[in-house]
Amino acid sequence: MKDEIMTIKDLSLYLKINEKTIYKLAKQGKLPGVKIGGMWRFKKEAIDNWMMNAGKQINGGKNDSD
Repeated sequence: MKDEIMTIKDLSLYLKINEKTIYKLAKQGKLPGVKIGGMWRFKKEAIDNWMMNAGKQINGGKNDSD
């Protein structure tokens, strides 16, 4: 589902990292998310794009197929 909205717990399971790390990154503005009613929400599509761009930065703009 392209427009799937994820919670901190959902995102933690998806990225396989601790919920505290998700909260810390979101609070620092390093993850694309919004705080609604005191709770963080993340669009899966935005997270996937964020991961792809982070990988390009780490690899100097190259991906595995280059």
